[in-house]
Amino acid sequence: MLMMGTALALFATLFNACKKYDNPPPVFEEYGGATESFGVRKVLIITIDGAVGEDVKKVNPVNIAAMLKNSKYSFDAVSDLRTNNGSSWASLMTGVVSSKHRVNDDGFNLLSSGADDHSQIINYPTALARMLDVRPEFKTLTATSNQALNNYLIHAEHRILTSNDQQVKDSVVKALQTEDSRVVIADFRDVVTAGTTFGFSADIPEYKNAIVKVDGYIGEILEALKKRKDYSKEDWLVMVSSNHGGQGKSYGGSSLKERNIFSVFYNPNFKPVEMKVNPYYSVRYWGKGDNAVEVAAGRVVRATAADPTGLYNPGNGSITIQAKVLFNLNPLTGNYNYIFPPFLSKTDNRTGSTPGWSFFRNGNGVTFYVANGVTGVQPLAGGVGNDGKWHTITGTIAKDGAVYKVNMFVDGFKATTEMTLPSTSMVTSPSPLVMGYQPSVFSADGHINMYMSDVKIWNKVLSDDAIKAGVIQTDVPATDANYASLISHWPGNDGSTNIIKNKVANRPNFTITGNYTWDLLASNPATGYGPEDPNMVLLQNVDITSQMFYWLRVPTKTSWNLDGTVWLNKYEIEFIKQ
Repeated sequence: MLMMGTALALFATLFNACKKYDNPPPVFEEYGGATESFGVRKVLIITIDGAVGEDVKKVNPVNIAAMLKNSKYSFDAVSDLRTNNGSSWASLMTGVVSSKHRVNDDGFNLLSSGADDHSQIINYPTALARMLDVRPEFKTLTATSNQALNNYLIHAEHRILTSNDQQVKDSVVKALQTEDSRVVIADFRDVVTAGTTFGFSADIPEYKNAIVKVDGYIGEILEALKKRKDYSKEDWLVMVSSNHGGQGKSYGGSSLKERNIFSVFYNPNFKPVEMKVNPYYSVRYWGKGDNAVEVAAGRVVRATAADPTGLYNPGNGSITIQAKVLFNLNPLTGNYNYIFPPFLSKTDNRTGSTPGWSFFRNGNGVTFYVANGVTGVQPLAGGVGNDGKWHTITGTIAKDGAVYKVNMFVDGFKATTEMTLPSTSMVTSPSPLVMGYQPSVFSADGHINMYMSDVKIWNKVLSDDAIKAGVIQTDVPATDANYASLISHWPGNDGSTNIIKNKVANRPNFTITGNYTWDLLASNPATGYGPEDPNMVLLQNVDITSQMFYWLRVPTKTSWNLDGTVWLNKYEIEFIKQ
């Protein structure tokens, strides 16, 4: 299937490369702006393979540092989940994530979709192929010492395959002097070579020196750019970025450092802005916990925290449980309706004779189930999380004399009528705490598909005001009035490994099981985690293509399904003549 997928992609590539164009549409440079901008718009893309963002910042190379004075930039930018050269370059050049383009390795081979051989395979061409379709008059040039990448960029009008980085630099300098391309792409590989040989760290001299050396090449290229005879009539967007980072002496995985890249978007008219946005990751909880076959195959993702001392039982006291949740569409129904799957639980089953508590999806709502071993109550909040947005759910269990008082809140507001449960029998369960589908049966056919963040538990009932404040709160500082009662807090945005860390000292962590991934929710972080400034964006390698299309005024189509965000338009006042 892998060979078939690769063959199909190669056929599509060759078909596009040989395509003839009858009566290409006229292009008017005035459209959107030659008369409004500073000149004919062009793009220079410079990539430094394997340059870790935080380490480039630490080295602070001269030419990149000088660019920052007229750049939008970040050293906390993020590569796609697959960080091998092929996948990361495909994300950069297609503008879509690896799960779509399916480039799987350094040879640019395609991962099998797992679909039927007769099903339709969606092809995601490179940005150069897209432009060949809609702007065939735009000349493009690439230079790299990577044979596989050179083949992948077959749609460039002028491809230069070199033996080393210095020849890449020399070729680009010469091309800027003698050619008139709208897009120039230069790929440098000495840094990734130093990383795999000596280690991906600015503290390692060989890695640091490789960054400094490539930075010198960048300086020469920028100097050649500014010496172009028509430079005063041109408006260049220069994008300098890495395709992926590295950890130890390797790359290709999904660790934070392997995904950490830097991105610099330079234009002489830009005002400096550092995009200070922390990447937001979350585990997708998925599957049906009582299906042994699915569990054994790793297709049930959940997280478990041990509770040998009964820390998370209300028992003779009280408790508040709060979590931020994001429900995904049910792939079986195409809507947000689920049949009773638990997703945050401390119980072994959903019967009144089984003590404990649990939040579970109830159709289009959420139920807070509480039982004392004899009977139970199930307050239901209807219509929760049917919009693809994060919501905060809170459950409180308050022991008051002979009864437990049970309440539920959604987004800080009381969502159900208070229910009572006799406290002659305790809400005390030996079960561990579980995020995701509980291993025992809650329903006949239910499964879960969701994200969860900021799980907090207090050994008291919070006030209504404190519950409301928790909707936007991400941390509980030591100065908080309820800090002493906070018995656990799992932010759930760790981003790597199978551990979800507890911010409260000496309290249990969650351990994730199943074939989990830390998904980057760049455009939809949990409530409170997004930047306060709406102009701030988390930069990603998939943004390169979208910014290039925007800058060159290449008309994009919704059918392309681009994942990159166009954000330069937020700053048009700087580079569009008024």
